[in-house]
Amino acid sequence: MNYLSAETVSKAFNDKWLFKDLTFGIAQGEKVALVGENGTGKTTLLKILTGELQSDTGKVSTRQGIRIGYLTQQPTVEGHLTVKEIIFNDDNKVAAVVKEYEDCLHHPDTSADRMQKVLELMEELNAWDYDAKVQEVTGKLGVTDLDQKFSTLSGGQRKRVFMAQMLLTEPDLIIMDEPTNHLDLEAIEWLEGFLSAQAITLIMVTHDRYFLDNVANLII
Repeated sequence: MNYLSAETVSKAFNDKWLFKDLTFGIAQGEKVALVGENGTGKTTLLKILTGELQSDTGKVSTRQGIRIGYLTQQPTVEGHLTVKEIIFNDDNKVAAVVKEYEDCLHHPDTSADRMQKVLELMEELNAWDYDAKVQEVTGKLGVTDLDQKFSTLSGGQRKRVFMAQMLLTEPDLIIMDEPTNHLDLEAIEWLEGFLSAQAITLIMVTHDRYFLDNVANLII
């Protein structure tokens, strides 16, 4: 079952073809590494696969209902937002109540009444498993201050925040551009285990040969 298919996809810049007539598919459960020299169009291809960039020829199609998570090399967002506001998706009821719960935990002046209401909602929505996953993902990636303004973060910290946000949405297909950049060894080893163990489908660009060998089961 193909989650994503590219048919005769081509892209040129300044009359130079980066790639031409590429056709391939990514099936459920495949973990694909896209490798090549710098400047050959790997990031451009990922942008085409996600719809961020239009190809010159061909088309990309995804299976209906498939949710895609995309981690870029240089993620951007409005600087006034906090880490917490980026990580949690308020459209998701479980994520919204976990966000409220985490806010209560990190603020000692939280009233007993507010905490009680949040705890009742956590029970009602069975949100404890999700909260445990939030703790694991943010902890392992070194995202510790949920109240910090995004504008004050370094480039590496920003990428960690967006990786946490993307992983917590639990997408069916993950697309990552240089996922190990700005991560320390402990975080890389955790991410390697997380991606290998999960029943997810993945396509990534990476120059980290060790990470590639341990995660990917197909190289293009």
